[in-house]
Amino acid sequence: ASETFMKAFGINTKKIIYSTLDTVEDIFETMEKNLQTITGSGAFKNKPVFILVDSLAAMKSKKLVEGGFEYNMGTQGEFAKVLGLALKRMTTHLIQANAVLVIVNQQRDKLGVTHGDCVDPFTTKIKIRYKA
Repeated sequence: ASETFMKAFGINTKKIIYSTLDTVEDIFETMEKNLQTITGSGAFKNKPVFILVDSLAAMKSKKLVEGGFEYNMGTQGEFAKVLGLALKRMTTHLIQANAVLVIVNQQRDKLGVTHGDCVDPFTTKIKIRYKA
């Protein structure tokens, strides 16, 4: 989403950190640095932090990016391994920064369909509740 798109939805873009990063490693390294800044700054003390990553399906590992176009059987396993380690590493930082992490993904109703009628709109439900 662009800054114009976010403003159209009423998001105050001066109160967010917006990044467009290529790899899962870059995403989580940047997230970790931002959370360390938040926990080290008195200005953010006891303020809730919401982190949204869009989307899991679009993430890729550095190994995939650097590997070229040929299909590598180990690529998906490598991605899952990197993502799992990154999420474990983030837990402490999220707790210390009073933060919640939401990673969205695509839900597909028909496997193998890349366009058209592939998602059932009646089963796609997201509910996020925040209570101060």
